[in-house]
Amino acid sequence: MILYFLPVILALGIVTSYDDITEGKIRNRYIAAALGLGILIHIISFSLGISDSSEIIMAGIYLFVALALGVVLWLLGYWSAGDAKLYTAFAMLIPPEAYHLVTTPLPVIDLVINTILPVFIYLVAVVLIRSSFKEKSAVVKQALKPDKILNILLAVFSISWLSGYLFSYMGVPPNYLLTLLFIMVAYRILSALLNEYTMHFLIVAGIIRVFLNKDYIISIPFVKSFLLITAGFIIVVVFINGMGKLYYDRVSIYRLRPGMQLLQAVLKNGMSLDIDEAEPRRMLFRQGLQGLTEDNVNMIKKAHRKGKLHFNELKVQQTIPFAPFMFLGAMMTVICQGNVILFVKALI
Repeated sequence: MILYFLPVILALGIVTSYDDITEGKIRNRYIAAALGLGILIHIISFSLGISDSSEIIMAGIYLFVALALGVVLWLLGYWSAGDAKLYTAFAMLIPPEAYHLVTTPLPVIDLVINTILPVFIYLVAVVLIRSSFKEKSAVVKQALKPDKILNILLAVFSISWLSGYLFSYMGVPPNYLLTLLFIMVAYRILSALLNEYTMHFLIVAGIIRVFLNKDYIISIPFVKSFLLITAGFIIVVVFINGMGKLYYDRVSIYRLRPGMQLLQAVLKNGMSLDIDEAEPRRMLFRQGLQGLTEDNVNMIKKAHRKGKLHFNELKVQQTIPFAPFMFLGAMMTVICQGNVILFVKALI
């Protein structure tokens, strides 16, 4: 079956990667055409007896799960709406029978892992090469502040407990990357929903865990797992995010666009300050997970025209084209017949 879908996967990956690199766009017409061709191939293969009804049903389930997961990651600001649509298209174009080495009963999650892995490797390489020793030291010192470490320990302790119950219910065996991904997403959701009350929730969850799992949390396996996941969380969330903030463009106020991620907060007194250092009550507005909204942009421009702002530019986070990595993730999924890490382990 994969041979019927492979030309569409290649065509979609090539055109969207080229457009994303050259223009920073993923055009809807390419995604719509790929989805249409994918559905047509499924219909023809079923009509000719190449696939059966169970495979069609599973393909539909994978498409629905991929769409839901893509939307969640978009709402949380991990990728753009175009990236979410492209992920959904690739998930639909990889037939269920192509998956063999998977970590969950829903292998479209392995497609996410195969996409994130090369992105992570690329970002680490860029961070290490482009930053000076002084910059690296500053980020490490910032990341190792006692209050941040305490928050991370609490987040990993509380959320990993919830992930354990969820994976056990789904029949998913323990998986380091999947657990780390779950903690990152869950922490982002909690932060978005609860804001300053996030730590209160995690403290309560942590206390409940201590009472319910007191025997396990003093065991050697728990300590090893906890420290390993905490290290990964620090590297991915704190170090990479911190180093990423060193790479920005200074953009004129009148060139700001919705979706841009500001690294500086606009204060009510007309000044600007790095977001990490600004208190929410002093901000003119709070930037959402998806970056600037049209209302935010209009508010900044209006305030500047009235002479209320004492600056002409703002730091905007540099972005990388995500489509090539998603294409690479899709091809690795096809070649490895599922999760690339499990594939490498099988070879070893």
